[in-house]
Amino acid sequence: MGKARWLVKQGIFLSIISALLSLLSFAKEAVFANFFGVSDVADAYTVAIQIPEILFAIVWESIHAVIIPLYTEKLRTGKKDDGKKFISNILFVVCAISLFSVLLGETASSVIVHLFSPGLSADTHTLAVSLMRWIFPMLFFEGIIRVCTGILNVHNQFLIPKLLTAIRNIGVIVFLILFSNKFGVHAAAFGILSGILIECILIVISTSKRERFMPYLNLKDPTLKKAGKMVLPLIVGIGVSEINQIADKIVASFLDSGSIASLNYASKLSSIIQVVLLSNIITVLYPTFASLASENKKEELIETYTEAIDLCIIICAPLVFGGFFLRESIVSLAFARGAFDNTAVAEVAVLFSFYLFASLFSTLTIISGKIFTSFYDTKTTAINSAIGVVINIILNITLSRFMGALGLVVATLVSSAVMCIRLYILINKRIYRCQTKQVLSVAVKCLAGSLLMYLSLFAIRALFLGRLLNGSMLNQAVYCAVCVTVGIVVYLLCIKLFKIKEIDFLFNKSAN
Repeated sequence: MGKARWLVKQGIFLSIISALLSLLSFAKEAVFANFFGVSDVADAYTVAIQIPEILFAIVWESIHAVIIPLYTEKLRTGKKDDGKKFISNILFVVCAISLFSVLLGETASSVIVHLFSPGLSADTHTLAVSLMRWIFPMLFFEGIIRVCTGILNVHNQFLIPKLLTAIRNIGVIVFLILFSNKFGVHAAAFGILSGILIECILIVISTSKRERFMPYLNLKDPTLKKAGKMVLPLIVGIGVSEINQIADKIVASFLDSGSIASLNYASKLSSIIQVVLLSNIITVLYPTFASLASENKKEELIETYTEAIDLCIIICAPLVFGGFFLRESIVSLAFARGAFDNTAVAEVAVLFSFYLFASLFSTLTIISGKIFTSFYDTKTTAINSAIGVVINIILNITLSRFMGALGLVVATLVSSAVMCIRLYILINKRIYRCQTKQVLSVAVKCLAGSLLMYLSLFAIRALFLGRLLNGSMLNQAVYCAVCVTVGIVVYLLCIKLFKIKEIDFLFNKSAN
């Protein structure tokens, strides 16, 4: 249990760093919203950037997931030279796939945009194609970054990859401010391509201090073949999961103008929980999962897994309820300027609040999936993702007819919950029995604490802070700061009162 708690502390440390870095992400979205708001131009950029990210995140995330257990196995058996050969082999294959994919994407951009966003107008389609052709080359550098990140994570180096991700956001901000008047929305594409190139160079330099690459290619290498067998189901699993996002964009392209951009703004805001706070816990836990699985220490592995679930719930519950309470204020602070008016704020705020609830289930699904991958089982997660995407598509088509863009978010929430619960049940059946009573107890107590926090915030707004809601941005910021402070205090008092022991180690200096 001490190891799990130390790892989660590292995850929380990374989360603090990520929270600071998220200011850059918000700044990037705010600058973009200031220039383009919720418009056809914003839709075009959203399509252009998200289609390549979705398509190739499928491959790169799969490769990253495979590298950690296989590279860990090489290091644990003392075969350092074999580990170097394996990594060099993987990197060569990734670069080859990247170059081919970029060339294919450049020539087929128009077809890709039409395939995934068929409802776009002719002008929006043309702009999206032009933007995509500038954005596609970044995927070559992204592949190298994912390989290097995997190597650093195995060596318990998590901070450097996290810090370097800020560079791409800085690139977009700088290029938009300096060149948007001259190049329009293309400035954002130039910015992200420049940023990711610099990020790639720096992470390669950092990785070379831990593992030096060498010219090596052996397509018959048994470990490479094993990686291939693992990665194919992962590609399917992650791929059908990413299809959820693609399905959202396809359906949204037939809805009112700006629907794609509204979904994008809302999902970016809600991702602060999953990407900034919870995904960091996953990042530090996965190498440990792989190490414990290689030693067949199932009981210790499941203890670590159960404690990670408890802590994710403890962290996420107040954020979900607090974010729901402050939804319009958060959206206003992030985006309400320039072309982003009050109507856009109200629309995005509703979507944002539902995305918040889905983020918890998505995070727990990822954690559960890492358990199976640590045992070289990638088929289970692939099947689970396929079930989830079928549910999502059916609900997308059905709910969007009555609820518009909100129906797409509700569909995401339901499908995420189903995938999460199903994987948890399978872990209990196939690997080791989890401490379900403990998880349920923590969940109920956190729910109660979050509801009490919500009620306290509601009372404070009614009695003292209501006048700030219609004030300036400064007033909105003060309002959010006061609510966040009060919310944290009330929630911590509640979990102390309810005796949630899993939180005690955060304040215990003697814990390992």
